[in-house]
Amino acid sequence: MIWREQHWQHCEAIYSHTSTAKECIRLQDQHGCNVNLLLLALYLDRSQLQLSPVHWQQLKQAITPWYQQTVDPFRRIRRKAKSQLSDQHYQQLLATELILERHGQTIVTALLQKMHLETTLKTTNLKILIGNIQHNFNCTI
Repeated sequence: MIWREQHWQHCEAIYSHTSTAKECIRLQDQHGCNVNLLLLALYLDRSQLQLSPVHWQQLKQAITPWYQQTVDPFRRIRRKAKSQLSDQHYQQLLATELILERHGQTIVTALLQKMHLETTLKTTNLKILIGNIQHNFNCTI
């Protein structure tokens, strides 16, 4: 099964690529996509594991309250404060946001460990997730 630390390290490795990070942030800002779920989809695709659309919806429902109540408001404050803070203080806010994001992954991983993952890929997790995003947010990506 997917262990929290391994999952987090893999997501950090994927996100460390500048083009991936920029695309994830663009999808987050323009379409309300959850970066943790995008990174999970890439992780599962690389691991040759697949979740059903229902499971993806359950994961989204599980983390939405955490993001709406905690991560998203903190991110808005961090972004607004950027021009008024020293680089050191801004980096501290970024580090705090990363802690909040990591808790979001803990929520996802705990639920994920209860789910059955298919080992035969019929499509990619990313396509399933993007399909859910398009359906739920009526956007084209």
